[in-house]
Amino acid sequence: MTVDIRMRYTSYGSARLSLSQAGGPKLTLSHVAFGDRGGAEPPHDQLPPAAMTALVNEVHRRPINAIGPHPEQAGWIEAQVIVPGSVGGWFVRELGLFDDTGTLAAVAYYPTTYKPVLADGGSSEFQLFIGLAVSSLDAVELIIDPSAVTASRAWVEALLAAHAASRNHPYATTEAAGFVELATVAETLAGADATKAVTPLALATALDLIEAALAAHDHPLATTTQGGFVRLADAAAIASGTAGRAVTADQLRSGRLAPHSLFYLGTH
Repeated sequence: MTVDIRMRYTSYGSARLSLSQAGGPKLTLSHVAFGDRGGAEPPHDQLPPAAMTALVNEVHRRPINAIGPHPEQAGWIEAQVIVPGSVGGWFVRELGLFDDTGTLAAVAYYPTTYKPVLADGGSSEFQLFIGLAVSSLDAVELIIDPSAVTASRAWVEALLAAHAASRNHPYATTEAAGFVELATVAETLAGADATKAVTPLALATALDLIEAALAAHDHPLATTTQGGFVRLADAAAIASGTAGRAVTADQLRSGRLAPHSLFYLGTH
């Protein structure tokens, strides 16, 4: 629910605004208070007394979310306050605008409205826009406590929708989580991209391809007529003269071969 309310300055608020417009300290607004007037209905043809220093019966107080020029009224300012759905259980019949000293600066009557909570079987966010006439926008400012300001549900939903629709998401690194782009099988085999992720299926496919490629290359053993792979001979192979084995320079140098074995290094 969104409501636009215009308030009147209290005697204190009028004096502070005049002082600010004359070059004195600014009228600094900070909180909005909600009251139920003790159950009494607000008069519909009167303004609250300017001499008021407190609400008839305050039930809740919240920090102002934002303040700025009124979008439709020149020479006015507009303050916004949001009461979340989790807060309520009381009626609103009066409003008070307080400055940074905790003094009531402006008041307004409010049509009797119940602010529900979940325990009542339903709840709703309450957005209030308060208009105040000023001759100079520079005469009024706002204190905002970022830890106490409430974001409207509509604003949060719009922000999330914009984020979900955007492509501006950080990619994952070895130091931080983030988005990844999946690698193709060809990219997995190439192994050149350090930013893309490999799925189990792509990895299994790549391994199968590698295994098949290795199996397809039947490397022949070396012979006396063509080059190829050889297996080094151990002591037993040397002693028995196993064909197709090779000896190392170290074996030759260390005398592991029987003297007559040197005659069998060539072809028979």
